[in-house]
Amino acid sequence: MKLFNFILIAVMVLSVGMVSAADCCSKHKKVADYEYLWTPDGHKGLVSIFNGKDLAGWKSPESKVWKVEDGAIAFAGPMDNEHREAGYIWTEKQYGDFILELEFKIEKGSNSGIFFRTADLKDPVQSGLEIQIADSYGRRDGKLEKYDCGAFYDCQAPFRNMAKKAGQWNKVVLICQDQKIYVAMNGTCVVSVDVNLWFDKPGKNPDGTKNKFKKDIARMPRYGHIGFQDHGCKVWYRNIKIRELKK
Repeated sequence: MKLFNFILIAVMVLSVGMVSAADCCSKHKKVADYEYLWTPDGHKGLVSIFNGKDLAGWKSPESKVWKVEDGAIAFAGPMDNEHREAGYIWTEKQYGDFILELEFKIEKGSNSGIFFRTADLKDPVQSGLEIQIADSYGRRDGKLEKYDCGAFYDCQAPFRNMAKKAGQWNKVVLICQDQKIYVAMNGTCVVSVDVNLWFDKPGKNPDGTKNKFKKDIARMPRYGHIGFQDHGCKVWYRNIKIRELKK
């Protein structure tokens, strides 16, 4: 029920404005419009964007890097821990405001990422946003960095370490609406950000730390492809579902 509470809270924040991360993650209020997410009828309102059988609806410049394995999108390229932008896999469709739900599993030491609102597939690192997927199991909450599992990559560390041991499935819910981004992992809120706080801060985060972006992320497109990163590591994604949100 923790994840249910998180989603309800996030939706309320989307409608009333910016609140602190602590408020987003601690208050427990209900919004009936989003109860469909956890009803027994199979998450009414979410639409599958991966059929579990083939890669219809997805595309990758390097076709042999990804495959379908036991109902999941699985990395099948060179296992060399090297980052290759051409090896990412992307949705053919683009999305702006949405609720994305999926499960992922990694091997020990693996690294990947969930990209979203990616405008230029030839330059995803600079034109898209990322939720980090990594083997961070066991790291203490107070020691988490903006590269640990669940982080808003290079911009904000996760509030809590909710990553399971390598080899176990993790569940992620990502909510995007306009400038607000929320992430829950395994039932707990781990990220709550307003990208407008990055306005006129290219290469810098609101807390003064540096990031990879050459322009401030507040000016980046709020519409684009969803994809999974090729970092030369074994990773699986399954049960990928989405609901587009109206402005």
